[in-house]
Amino acid sequence: MSATGTWECPYVPDIAGREQFAGRQLHTVHYTSPEDFRGQRVVVVGGGNSAAQILAEVSRVARRPGSPCARRG
Repeated sequence: MSATGTWECPYVPDIAGREQFAGRQLHTVHYTSPEDFRGQRVVVVGGGNSAAQILAEVSRVARRPGSPCARRG
């Protein structure tokens, strides 16, 4: 899930290999409920308020709640 950019101008980062990923990819502008992710492994990409809020919700229902991480540069 991408939590980058704004609602008016969603930004999906160009991550190498993203086009080969067979799983679901979505931007927060299309996020509606943590229930859509129940029992799934989820990665939230982003460091703003939306990413933190969605991570808090999804971590309660995801199969393997993860830890936040940051990449610099």
